[in-house]
Amino acid sequence: GRRLRMTPRDDITGVSRGTEGYGPAHTTAQPGPSRARLLGMHSQGWLFDVYPAQTTMVVWLYQEDGTLLRLEDPFRPRLYARGPSDDLQALARATLRTRVCSRCTLTKQQEFWSGELVTVLALEVADYRMFPRLLQRLPEFESRLTFYNCDLPLPQYYLYCRQLFPFGQCAVEHNGQIITR
Repeated sequence: GRRLRMTPRDDITGVSRGTEGYGPAHTTAQPGPSRARLLGMHSQGWLFDVYPAQTTMVVWLYQEDGTLLRLEDPFRPRLYARGPSDDLQALARATLRTRVCSRCTLTKQQEFWSGELVTVLALEVADYRMFPRLLQRLPEFESRLTFYNCDLPLPQYYLYCRQLFPFGQCAVEHNGQIITR
C-alpha cells in the first residue's frame, strides 16, 4: 500500500468530540473513585503498550511513580482510496451498506511520494473487528482505485497519527479512562 502524508491540519480522529462513538455508552464502569473525581485528569510517563480493543486503542502508560495506567483512546483509523468518482462512490456505498465502515468522506491529502495534494475517499472504521472485512473488500476495486495506509498494523498507524514514539515519554489528559488529548 502507498502512503499519504498526514499534515497537522488533518483531523486524525475522524470523529469530532461529542458525536456518536464517544461518551459513557462506550465505557465500562470501574470500581473505585467516583466518575466526577476522575474528570479532567492529567498523567505523564512512558508509553508502555498500545493495542486495539473493539472500538478504542488501549494505551498503557508507565507513570513516574512506577504504576501502570490503562487508558482508552477512541481513535478511528482511516484508510484512503483514490480514483474515478464513480468507483469511489461505489466503494463508499458497498462499505457503508455492509457496515464495514462507519463513515466515508471525500477529503484532500498530500500524497507521500509526489507531494501532490489529491482528493481521496477516507474510509473510517469505528469497530476494529471490521477492519479485516474492509481489507477483504478492496481487491474488487484494486484495478480501478489506488489504496493508501491499508497495510499498516493498527498500533503502528495509531502511533504515527498521534505522533507518538514507542516507549517515549508523553503526557495525556483524560476523563476517567478515556483520553481526551
